[in-house]
Amino acid sequence: MSSAKGRLLSLVGRLALREAELVAAVDLAPWLRRITLAGAGLRGVTARPGDKVQVLLPSADVRTFTPIGWDAAAGQVELVLFRRDACVAGRWIGALREGERCRFVGPQRSLDLGVDGAVVIVGDETSLAVATAVARAGRDVHAVLEVDDVDGTRAAARALGVEATPVARVGDDGHLGALVDGVRAALASRPTARVALTGRAQTIQRVRRELGASTRGPASVRPYWSTGKVALD
Repeated sequence: MSSAKGRLLSLVGRLALREAELVAAVDLAPWLRRITLAGAGLRGVTARPGDKVQVLLPSADVRTFTPIGWDAAAGQVELVLFRRDACVAGRWIGALREGERCRFVGPQRSLDLGVDGAVVIVGDETSLAVATAVARAGRDVHAVLEVDDVDGTRAAARALGVEATPVARVGDDGHLGALVDGVRAALASRPTARVALTGRAQTIQRVRRELGASTRGPASVRPYWSTGKVALD
């Protein structure tokens, strides 16, 4: 089913949307694709780590993704797309082929990560993109992620140049204690790091409660999804 935002963007068309062509796609894991979009309308545009683009899918749904790199001179943007085959966005991501057109809004601000200093990203597979954007900016970043595929996440993170601690999901959120321990370990060597809490809303709530005042650096919060809900950003 299309969204109200998607139907509005479809109506305003070229007045609000950038248009680009898919020129490259690489599968980093069965559930993760890195794509490159190119177009004249992307030239002269810059994106900061933590910015987002909102893509209008063919179904008129809208999904949000984080640019991992934007080449203003060439007019190209790279995205890392997490796919779940059972959802509309996952099916779209899996079917993407070179030469297809893509329309989107952005870049827009999503997470305030500052301009320098270390960052600890807390989240899940959907958070690999923002961690990559920070790493590509030359900053010290460590991602602590709840995931289904630990080995696949480690391999994808290495391919993206991201230092990561993946924690395997278990039933009833029994893994969240280990996730919090991973965050504490990352902060131990980065005591003034900016903390970015991303991914699932329920996990963010638990991590904030467990960490309390132990996050000495500034924190940013941006849930990407919630149990039973998607596309929160």
